[in-house]
Amino acid sequence: MSFNHVVPVLCAAAAAGLFIYAAVRIRRAKITRDESERRRTDAIRRASEQQWQTTFDAISDIVLLIDTDHRIININKSGAENIRLPREQILGRKCYELVHGTDTPLALCPCAKSRVSAVPEESEMEHEGRFYHLAAWPITDDGHITSFVHIVRDITGRKTAELALRENEEKFSKTFQNAPVLLSITEYATGIYIDVNEEAIRISGFSRDEIIGHKSDEIGWITREDRDRIVGEMRVRGCIAGMEMNFRAKDGHTVVGFVKGERITIGGRECLLTVTIDITAQRQAEEALQKSERRFSQLIRNSFDTVVILDADGMQRYVSDSVVRTLGYQPSEVTDIPVIRDLIHPDDQAKVEAAFRSIIATGQGGVQYRHRHKNGDWVHLEAWGTNQLDNPDIRGVVVNVRDITEHKRVEEELLRADKLQSLGVLASGIAHEVNQPLMAITMALDNLALRAADNPYTVDKVSALKGYARRITHIVEQIRSFAREQKNDDVSVFAVNDSIRNVLGMVGAQFSVQGIRVIERLDAAEPRVSGNLYRLEQVVLNLLTNARYAVEERSAGAASGYVKEITVTTAREGSDILLGVHDNGIGMTEQVRRSLFTPFFTTKPPGDGTGLGLSISFSIIKGMGGDITIESVPDSHSRFTVRLPAVNG
Repeated sequence: MSFNHVVPVLCAAAAAGLFIYAAVRIRRAKITRDESERRRTDAIRRASEQQWQTTFDAISDIVLLIDTDHRIININKSGAENIRLPREQILGRKCYELVHGTDTPLALCPCAKSRVSAVPEESEMEHEGRFYHLAAWPITDDGHITSFVHIVRDITGRKTAELALRENEEKFSKTFQNAPVLLSITEYATGIYIDVNEEAIRISGFSRDEIIGHKSDEIGWITREDRDRIVGEMRVRGCIAGMEMNFRAKDGHTVVGFVKGERITIGGRECLLTVTIDITAQRQAEEALQKSERRFSQLIRNSFDTVVILDADGMQRYVSDSVVRTLGYQPSEVTDIPVIRDLIHPDDQAKVEAAFRSIIATGQGGVQYRHRHKNGDWVHLEAWGTNQLDNPDIRGVVVNVRDITEHKRVEEELLRADKLQSLGVLASGIAHEVNQPLMAITMALDNLALRAADNPYTVDKVSALKGYARRITHIVEQIRSFAREQKNDDVSVFAVNDSIRNVLGMVGAQFSVQGIRVIERLDAAEPRVSGNLYRLEQVVLNLLTNARYAVEERSAGAASGYVKEITVTTAREGSDILLGVHDNGIGMTEQVRRSLFTPFFTTKPPGDGTGLGLSISFSIIKGMGGDITIESVPDSHSRFTVRLPAVNG
């Protein structure tokens, strides 16, 4: 091959070599660039992953990435700390096995629910004493769920606050709805009712729908003038310190109420909470006594109950503010003390202790006693208690205490007046009892004058005269004991049967003359009670007198063959003694029965009765810690049952 041929070939070869060399260099350069790019991309990816993981771990909530088989793909730092395992021991395990220790997902698992619904799901759960909010978001690929983002948030603080708020609301609701006084909440600016309790509905006669959303003067419950009085009182004082007004019930009758009110805020709205005490019956009683005892009526009008809560040991755990008015103490001065030992009159402590234990055992009960005032005086109180020791909202014995000091004084005067009337009724019977032995004595003395002293007949007569004399002495002594004034501190333990025998000893002969058969069925065990024997005799006498009136009234219009009967019984029932007076007389209607204990109420003709006997008897029995119940059927019978706490021994 010639040079001329070789040169082009070499040139071509050289050019090809240069091209190849250049291509190799270019490829190497490209590979180098690609490697650098890959390294830079890997670095960015690692940095991004590190940044994502750091952000993921910084989330305070528990965050998990879970596949469709509930296996944990990833978990943040908070989640690992809550599970208390290293991350590597958590990944790949099923969440329900690891957290809940179950073989299957829980029913409330949001991931399980989201897998079915294909939408985010939420739920709440309690675990090891804490509350959690659970949320799950499905992750899809081409329309298929591949995994879930599962977030768990600790809501224990919020949940505890919600439960506490609900508990407080329930307590308020129970107290509000079950309070024995009228409670209402109105919007302060408009006077529109927001809520009322059951006592307000019962006394007013209006339904809840007729009250809620309306003003009191619109429905006629109060007048516009009284509404203006309330507004004026609030403007001047900022509260209703105490206001008496008349209310008109739905049926038209008037209810007298004593109103107190305070501003409260409910749901951001300024409202007025009013407490109204129904003093209608109290006002009626005051009006009846006003002519003879104005001071007493004034005291009743301005008196309020004091509420006390005692624990099972008799310690006063709560005392309402009205104790200042009643006893002169601040509530803090009589709280957390054993009140029975420290403040009750020594002679009344046993009675109060027995009543307190009876309330705990039976659920409720009452007692009258003397309590020391802060100034050293003894104040007469009447207490009625209810056992709420098992009520988780109260856990105590709730007692309503009322000052009856003035009432006690008036009661003694009424008792003396009623005794005089009773003695008048007994006069003919006493005369009969006295005249018989006196006549016998006279006849015996005549015979004695005609016979010798050593005559056996004379001796017998003298012996009989001694018996008659003893009988006269016994009768006179009973009358003297019955008529003399009895003080409240004349308390002793005695057999109930004795009070019955003493009274029947005075009236039995008179009843017999009138054709009344008295049947005695007295407990042979001679049950005993604590109290004043003479006062209980007053009760027995009153019940027997009423029974006599009932059988005489029925006898006046009854067909021949009617037998007038009165049965007197005593019996033990648990921790109580029952004293019963049953007659087959005229009976009474339900309306009369409900009014029997109302002062000055009587069914007898004018001049035959004061209407005080049963009301005074009721007070006496209440003072002994007991109660009186009545069962009656018109033209058939009446049964009065006195229940008194028994004294053992």
